[in-house]
Amino acid sequence: MDPRILALRDTVLGVVDVYNISVWPVQVFAAAAALAALVFVFAKPGALADAIVKIVFDLLWLYVGAIFFVGYLVPRLKWGWVGAGLFGLQGTFLIIDALYGGLEFRPAAPKPALVLALACFAIAAVYPLLGWVLGRGWPYAALPASAPGPTALLTLGLLLLARGPRRWLFAIIPAAWAIVVSTGLAVAFHFYEDYALAAAAIVAVTYMALFSYKTSKACPRPV
Repeated sequence: MDPRILALRDTVLGVVDVYNISVWPVQVFAAAAALAALVFVFAKPGALADAIVKIVFDLLWLYVGAIFFVGYLVPRLKWGWVGAGLFGLQGTFLIIDALYGGLEFRPAAPKPALVLALACFAIAAVYPLLGWVLGRGWPYAALPASAPGPTALLTLGLLLLARGPRRWLFAIIPAAWAIVVSTGLAVAFHFYEDYALAAAAIVAVTYMALFSYKTSKACPRPV
């Protein structure tokens, strides 16, 4: 590995190390909130579940943007502002939609969409375990709902269940992060577990483009 890339890799790992130790156990609460919101969507789909899951995921994106990027990465690497801006923008999209409506999340989506959504959730959940198996264990692991990559994939999984005229707007940033950034980390830094994130995201986005997003109207709300 090129010495400059190696130095950059060590810097990123150092940031993740300090971040994980400093904010612990926020990661646990963030993951629990994401899980609870997703369970609610599956257990009782409707307007209330839509609002709650959008608010929860909005807070997760804003948290990662403000705390991980601005609080920990930017002081070491100025390009962290790019991540901060993208995560802040995605969080803003979600909170606006939570307030004014639009996206609806229905687990009664076509079966392939549901299977792909569950696969995205599962890969995001086991991502830290993959990192540990491949040599990047705690405290260097990126955890779902509190680190950029797995949070982006969780959001793509949620969007596989979405219906609404602006759904592509919400998919652009998570897809770009999960595919482009994850692939870059896997290639440049040898974070091989990121290949799993990128592969799942590519399949999810391909399905969205070819099948899931052909109609622009939201599904009827359950009575």
